[in-house]
Amino acid sequence: MQGKILGLGVIRGDDDNRYSFSLDDIANLSGYNSRNLARYQVDFEIDEGNKVKDIFILNKASFWSRIAQDDIKSIRRNFLIALSLYFLSNLFGFVSLMEYKSLV
Repeated sequence: MQGKILGLGVIRGDDDNRYSFSLDDIANLSGYNSRNLARYQVDFEIDEGNKVKDIFILNKASFWSRIAQDDIKSIRRNFLIALSLYFLSNLFGFVSLMEYKSLV
């Protein structure tokens, strides 16, 4: 079955039922921030006791949810985005100022 992680320990399956899980149930957790798994698409199995097992993260969450994460990679990425936007805005501001001076 497939579904989406709603928060720590809760998956909503494609059948609209909610299932609880522990981080130990995720087979490919390495490389992911275990504190912020919300909105990740997952594939999982349900045993006879209606418990989730063998969870696999299928893809990362959307761009905006990755921006909101607070791990080191995200902080570095946010810094680089902010720095790029700063330099681009200054570049366009300088070009606009030069065009204005040439018109006067």
